[in-house]
Amino acid sequence: MNNAVSNSYSELEIVKASDVPELIEQCLATSVNLLIYGEPGCGKSAIIESMTNEYNLVQLGAASLCEEMINGIPVHNAASNSIKYDKPDWLIQVQANFKSEPDKPQILFIDELTLARPEVANSLQLLLTARAVPTHPSDKLPDNVVIVSATNTAEDTSEGFELSRPLKTRFMSVRMTNSPSEYREYVRTIQSDVMGDLENVLGSERLNQFIDDAINDFSEHWCDNSKFYGTNPRTIMNFFKVCNYKAKKDGEFTVATASDIAKRTTGHELVTTHWTSEEQAKARQAQANVKRKDIYPTNSDLEAMSLGELMSVRSMIERSPKSRTMKAIDAICRINEQILIKKREEQA
Repeated sequence: MNNAVSNSYSELEIVKASDVPELIEQCLATSVNLLIYGEPGCGKSAIIESMTNEYNLVQLGAASLCEEMINGIPVHNAASNSIKYDKPDWLIQVQANFKSEPDKPQILFIDELTLARPEVANSLQLLLTARAVPTHPSDKLPDNVVIVSATNTAEDTSEGFELSRPLKTRFMSVRMTNSPSEYREYVRTIQSDVMGDLENVLGSERLNQFIDDAINDFSEHWCDNSKFYGTNPRTIMNFFKVCNYKAKKDGEFTVATASDIAKRTTGHELVTTHWTSEEQAKARQAQANVKRKDIYPTNSDLEAMSLGELMSVRSMIERSPKSRTMKAIDAICRINEQILIKKREEQA
């Protein structure tokens, strides 16, 4: 992991994707800027882009910005031998939106903030503070504009620039996550657009079983450090899109088809196959009532482990890609406590 982005994210308040619209509403009402951290593909950008009915959206990709794109391009006036700055396109768009729909609030969305170059970050810092760029100080953002930014968490960022303390303090920062149950509801809302042909092949009931089983199965992989680290809501949506295409092309859809597509899109096969028949559907319903075991050991699990087993589990968590998450840190602390207890018992 790049040391330049090794900021402390674990202490941030964790919010659900469904909490974001209310947070944006609060920030709009109080003129506070919002920064959303989250894992790649968890829906940070998607949740903002889905709010276009309530807000006019002006979007900037921080990675592709240069300083002139924030402040405007300098133009030399030969007659007066002076330099003036053209208005940047994003500011023109914000002002046009306000002129055409003054009662509709706007989101100025700056995506992937940690990928902004240092000189761009400095210009953004002034914008966040004064709600205007220094080249156009009189063109302040209208009161109905809220500035929102999003970026990946430190453990998921391989490149980027450190957010300076002055820049970070100009935001209210939260960490967003998307639970399997929330994602299942999201899939339901876009089901007709993404899986219409799959529904024609499987039927509505079997499609619902397929969606539930796929999300439950894949959620183990995006939550479990010991399995392939790459599955997330974005890759799962890619999976459903390709499944729909195959169903339309072939006129049928099998377990083998689902597993082949899963390996290509999410990195591992689809294990759950209960949706394929009525008998398996009943088995699926029975298994749905069985509580899934947490990937991190409980205190009772730890008490039953030997000293060697405790050290092995600790080592596995420390090597995992999500070793800096709050859940992992809590597990390591509990393991360390149990190791000390075991060592005292051996010395007694």
